[in-house]
Amino acid sequence: MRRRQFLTGVAGAAGAAGMTLGSVAANPAQAKARSSTGSSAASSTSSGWTEVAVPPASGSARLESVAAQSASRAWAVGSQLRDEGDNPAAPLALVWDGTSWSETDTGHLGRNGGIRSVSSAGGDNAWAVSHGPDGGGQLLGWDGTTWQHTPYPDEGRPGGGLNAVLAVAGGEAWAVGSRGEGSEPALLRWNGSVWQWTDPLPAGVSPSLHGLNRALDGSVWVYGAEAVVRWDGGWTPVDFTPSIRSGITGLVPTAPDDVWLIGWAYGVGGPPGKPPAPVLSRYDGTGWSSPDKPFSPGALTAITADGQGVPELLCGWDFWEQTSAHYACWEPAGSGSGAWVSERGPDAGTGSSVTQSALAAVPGTTGGYWSVGHLGDNTPRIERRS
Repeated sequence: MRRRQFLTGVAGAAGAAGMTLGSVAANPAQAKARSSTGSSAASSTSSGWTEVAVPPASGSARLESVAAQSASRAWAVGSQLRDEGDNPAAPLALVWDGTSWSETDTGHLGRNGGIRSVSSAGGDNAWAVSHGPDGGGQLLGWDGTTWQHTPYPDEGRPGGGLNAVLAVAGGEAWAVGSRGEGSEPALLRWNGSVWQWTDPLPAGVSPSLHGLNRALDGSVWVYGAEAVVRWDGGWTPVDFTPSIRSGITGLVPTAPDDVWLIGWAYGVGGPPGKPPAPVLSRYDGTGWSSPDKPFSPGALTAITADGQGVPELLCGWDFWEQTSAHYACWEPAGSGSGAWVSERGPDAGTGSSVTQSALAAVPGTTGGYWSVGHLGDNTPRIERRS
């Protein structure tokens, strides 16, 4: 049986959660048990996913985030030259022109460790967050040709930095990170002309906040390894107890009483090399439940919603079938119920391991999506659903 490997850094949340995700190997006994531990999704569908050519990167490289402005404009970002010892990785930035992906010149950004997050909501409102030269995060704005550094308040102060950015319609944008020497978790808002910090987060909220999303009611949900918090002009902590040895990789809020959260968890004990289990949780305003997962073991790495705020698509790393990405579409059944229905990405070939880390809907299309990630040999990979 071929060796199956759980790649380090399968999702951006791994580092933020302070976890190292090691390698695992399947054995014949595990394979025989697959019928009782495999997919719990309602069914599988033909996918419509295709692999899209990626420009050659320099050295070891990964794509970590993707955003789409239209069918003819999208961005994918990550890092390259990751394998040069003590040198920081270099940014990797790609742009889609409707026909092909090409690399964007980022030489002016230097060896900054790479770009970790990108977001667009149409028009010229496109933002990215990169690693900073001092370990903090930098804000980057798209100038029509490449990404340019955009200063923000308190940038460069010890203990500060940014982890993720979110652009929304109307020229608004948000970024989550920390400020001040005490690494105070904080939310940064762009009002169309200037970046400003919101009020400090409540005392006791974990400083390791690394992602955010926005509900249709305008509230912004911020999440980290140990906390979920809602901003709607003031802060409201959400009751949340993380799984043991876990990481959160995504969150979709449809309403204050309906929130989806994904990630991975190792749990307690287990033999060396044991793979994690995917985390899929749903919040109803008072507590969290655990809906059926599309597969197990493995990890869920990205989730996104349709234009009405309804969860629509997720993806993950499937321990049993690593040569293709495992996606799942939400099929509602009325009154908030439904099921995640599995579909597979294109096969990468025997011996390959596919880890897709981010999803983005393609505006102006029906069911069109971009997916980005990497293969086990740290080769960037892009897939498209049409």
